[in-house]
Amino acid sequence: MNELPHDSATERAVLGSLLYSPENYALVMDDLDLDLFHTPKNRTVFKALQNVVAKAEPSDQLVQAELNGLVDKPGLLIADLIHESALNTNLPQLVKYLQELKARRSALRTAHTLIERAQEKNDSETIYDVIDETQRSLLDIKESKMNLPTPVGAAMLNTAMTLKKRTEAGKLTALMTGYQALDELTNGFAPGELIIIAARPGMGKTAFFLQFLYELSLKGTTSLAYSLEMSTEQLALRLLSNISTVSHHSVMNSWLLKEREREKIENIVKDSKDLPLFIQEVPGLTAENVYNKTKRFMLAEKGLACIGIDHATRMGGGKKNGDNYHKFTEISRSLKDTALKLQIPVIALLQLNRGVEMRDDKRPQLRDLRDTGAWEEDADKILFLYRDSYYNKQSDDEYGAEVIVAKNRSGSCGTVNLLFRADCVRFYERVSNGNSK
Repeated sequence: MNELPHDSATERAVLGSLLYSPENYALVMDDLDLDLFHTPKNRTVFKALQNVVAKAEPSDQLVQAELNGLVDKPGLLIADLIHESALNTNLPQLVKYLQELKARRSALRTAHTLIERAQEKNDSETIYDVIDETQRSLLDIKESKMNLPTPVGAAMLNTAMTLKKRTEAGKLTALMTGYQALDELTNGFAPGELIIIAARPGMGKTAFFLQFLYELSLKGTTSLAYSLEMSTEQLALRLLSNISTVSHHSVMNSWLLKEREREKIENIVKDSKDLPLFIQEVPGLTAENVYNKTKRFMLAEKGLACIGIDHATRMGGGKKNGDNYHKFTEISRSLKDTALKLQIPVIALLQLNRGVEMRDDKRPQLRDLRDTGAWEEDADKILFLYRDSYYNKQSDDEYGAEVIVAKNRSGSCGTVNLLFRADCVRFYERVSNGNSK
């Protein structure tokens, strides 16, 4: 490989500024790392500075002591660096330039590795594995760019301008479920939020989730559903039943369909052809690659507004060893990071364990999540689904369904009463909604 891009003079100017004043180090410390420096001697000086900072307030005398025996005439070297730094006063800008050069070097190394691995014959990995890893590396390089704090005044001004644009456009960026009572309670699902929809099996998690995404698609909003449990065909059958209100049993056994029902389904299929709702079967989805897959999709399909994972409890963790608590904590943190980085709501469907059914009142509670990682801590909104008629066949509310908003960082908590038709797995809003807060 040819000489990698670098600028030794800028590296020296940054080192001199850091040595000249401890305040300078504090100014850019979060954006400094050893790989910013390419020249061996400059790397040695920065490593010595790091060692000093780890133990005490940085000073040129302590750094000189660290450098003794590592470089010739360390005192003279430090004096030269400090002198050179006087010619360059904009330290953050210099660090930003070194970040750019570091990214270029990383990109070139990644490209070189791709060429080598693409030419090798390796039975343990396919070329698609190599491409996935390369894309992940390139995305990591992009995400590592310098991120300086924003003054609160600038943040407020930017927010005010965003709100003004929304008002002028007559729409909100938060995604509404379509259930008025629920939307009033939650204020919708906003960009950057991690939303948990959790329940025991049979409560309608997948139906609630798919119905929400389908309604979004009718408004032209793009969404992506990752499925770790059901095939694309199974989900499509559920959607057809949900939208047509034809029983799921009849849709699956098409010979049972009446002519009117068949025509209804055919029209739905025709109308759904170009809807921006995408489903991807990913039985091996992990905390490590959910961000990369979504980012790639966003590059291909402009305007992605929401993703969901059904079921997130089936996701794999990045680490081979470790208990379920730590695995699920890694997953929840990864999904929250994805929501923040991509500025979209991320919806995770969770299946609660049997402990819920050991109680007289089988409504889920926040404590039901506490043995499964940091879901409760990381989530912005937590919605539990509950249907009394599932457990109590003599229930007075045969079609009743409850959406229990147990956590809500941007609104109120409470219970919203909906209706649920099990035959076509579809939720409806009650005409008179008796909600409790």
